[in-house]
Amino acid sequence: MKTQGPPKRFLAGANRPCGKQIGLFAPLSLAVCFAAAILLALSNGRTWAEEPLYLVHEGQTRCTIVRGQDDDFAAERLQRHLADACRAKVNVVLADAWQEPGKSACVFVGSAKSNRWIEKIAADNDISLDPAQLTGQGYVAKRLSHQGNDCVVLAGGGRDGAIYAVVDLIHWNLETNGNSAWIKALDTRQIPRLRYRWLWAWDSRLDWGAPGKASTAVGGPYLKPADSFLDDGKRCIDFMADHKFNGLILWGFLRDAHGGVAASQELCRYANRRGVRILPGVGTNCAYGGYYYEGKHPFNMKTWLDEHPELRALDKDGKPRDERDNEGRSLDSACPSKPANQQWLDRGAKWLFENFEIGGVNLEMGDFFACHCDGCKQARAAIASNEPDYYKDMAISHRVTLRTMRQLAPSAWLSYATYTGYTAEMRKTPPLFLSLIPDDAICQWTLTPEIAPTEKWRGVPTPAKHSIGYLHWCHNRWGRHADRFFLQEVHDMCRDAAGAGFEGLDTYGELSPERSNVEIFYLAWEAFLWRPEMTVEEFADQRLGRLFGGANAARSLIEIISLVQGEKQPPAEAIARAITLAESARAVASPDGRSHWDRLIAALGRL
Repeated sequence: MKTQGPPKRFLAGANRPCGKQIGLFAPLSLAVCFAAAILLALSNGRTWAEEPLYLVHEGQTRCTIVRGQDDDFAAERLQRHLADACRAKVNVVLADAWQEPGKSACVFVGSAKSNRWIEKIAADNDISLDPAQLTGQGYVAKRLSHQGNDCVVLAGGGRDGAIYAVVDLIHWNLETNGNSAWIKALDTRQIPRLRYRWLWAWDSRLDWGAPGKASTAVGGPYLKPADSFLDDGKRCIDFMADHKFNGLILWGFLRDAHGGVAASQELCRYANRRGVRILPGVGTNCAYGGYYYEGKHPFNMKTWLDEHPELRALDKDGKPRDERDNEGRSLDSACPSKPANQQWLDRGAKWLFENFEIGGVNLEMGDFFACHCDGCKQARAAIASNEPDYYKDMAISHRVTLRTMRQLAPSAWLSYATYTGYTAEMRKTPPLFLSLIPDDAICQWTLTPEIAPTEKWRGVPTPAKHSIGYLHWCHNRWGRHADRFFLQEVHDMCRDAAGAGFEGLDTYGELSPERSNVEIFYLAWEAFLWRPEMTVEEFADQRLGRLFGGANAARSLIEIISLVQGEKQPPAEAIARAITLAESARAVASPDGRSHWDRLIAALGRL
């Protein structure tokens, strides 16, 4: 954020004691002089603790970044930001090669395990960095003095925590103006309340600014140039890394039209380095293609079933299920109970985990059909419950595939979509499929209010050992949904999901934050997933105020968004009132925030 620079009295010599006796102060002792200086500082609204620590001053480097062995991306992210903001090259050195600090400040990046200087400073200053308490995603960010020199410690419980410490410093604590960047007081310990903070996307609907027209269909054709897949994907991942989202469920992960295996391998490497896990969507028995969504490949479902038509799922008439959806796509589906199909899924899982740096998967059985072959009927009959048939087919298939995947990847995030709205009744009478599917997998329940009204589950712990909630928010599929605003809903959902024991949430990540409403949505998603106890007013002051020209202007956003937020089309008079309020707020915002107001007013106009 660009701000007005600190007063000149803080630029140099601010810590010099008042030892020189001048005028009326000649008889005063040094102690009295120092006390007077403190009072003077307080009267001007500052304390010595708020004296700026410059990382760059007027284009001149004032610090060195000392990183841990595995913290190259975190250090480079801070280095790159200072270069972009201040046109200065800040040196990055490995902790093991760093000697005693000299005259310049140091920014120590990493963890106690990866950076020996962080371990030493933490011990000397009684700072707890125990990863069991901090977790791999939590961090400590602290400005202090070490061996007489100013330093900043950006210490994560693990590699990802160090990345989060850096990006939070950049977005919420670092001040910049002209070619200068500085930090005031900094002393915070942050641990995310919700462990899984994911976005969900179809490859063909990614619209992050790469050339071409994105599809709006479910699993539709890839319409953009092939290179746009990596371009859109990397832009999305850069934003996710910058805002502490740690998983991207990506359907259409593998497709001939956007580069096949090589492109997806590159995307995984790119994401993994930035602390974002790619979680391919895998259609195990439904129409979503198996492991390789579209193309003639051994682990594409259509290719497999064309070679083995006897393994197709059967419809109620006992005929192979061979139909098409409204968009003309084949609904090729494999029978979940046939051992050959289960073995094919096992082989595909081995191929997937061995060839791609993925962080897990998101499995889907499909809630729109069940196989009616004799084998599936018998398998379902052995499950003594009145649950829908597709639940039982899901359990029959997933319990085998998930067990195989866990053996292949012990630390992977393995999730599966129930496409069922969660209710409190499920706590009283847990669905039987939960006992059949390995309980170390993450059960994804739908929490979209139109499907799962919040009042029907609020405060009720989920019956699954591990649960995540799925929201149909902020996407480009239905009507004008891409122009919708969400703020209070995001706050309430994160608070209620955390209270019910959900370990995370996922929602759409297909749209670029170049849209003002989408940017506010993502920023709220970031803030309340991390700290659901934060109020909307605090969010406006602390986060939106940094972008919209000050807290006073940003406070207007609460009323503006309340007039137009939600799933339904707001009345014309509400939109007009929101635009009027936005124009008034723009007039009082600082100059650096006015472009954000211009984008917001344009977004309101689209409604």
